[in-house]
Amino acid sequence: MRETLEKYYKKRIRVRATVDRFGMRSSYKGPNKTTILLKDITKTDTKEYLTDHIWFTTGKRFDKCKLISGDIIEFDARIDMYSKGYGEYSEIDYKLAYPTKIEVIQRKVHTYQELYDFNKEEIEQSYQKYLENKQKRILEKEEIKPKIMEIPKKKEKEQSFLTDFL
Repeated sequence: MRETLEKYYKKRIRVRATVDRFGMRSSYKGPNKTTILLKDITKTDTKEYLTDHIWFTTGKRFDKCKLISGDIIEFDARIDMYSKGYGEYSEIDYKLAYPTKIEVIQRKVHTYQELYDFNKEEIEQSYQKYLENKQKRILEKEEIKPKIMEIPKKKEKEQSFLTDFL
């Protein structure tokens, strides 16, 4: 049980944490949900160590920050209670809930591969736009090309006619 969180039950506090990794969890209905594991959670103002890790389901607020493993973040959260386990093996534990005002305090220096993986969707979208524009330019050139090709042919015919006439 997280006793350090118990004394802040139902209170809203500012915490600092390090992004460890991302995961997935199944949902009852609909697509799987993306999760984020935060480690080394400390209270910002007193530097008090609260817990070693916390899992969150990511949402718009976390997605907006574009977090990557190793980033250090601060946010406000309320301490809440939940039941851990099942049936006679369940116990009460405490968690951070309703994160707001998420700020990236320090970004990890990433390798090119990590940055590529992070921006993969954006890169793929921009590459698709590039290919579409390239295809449009090729089609436009093909439409212009026959017109350009016709002009020299007419001139050649005119020149041969003139030489025959003279």
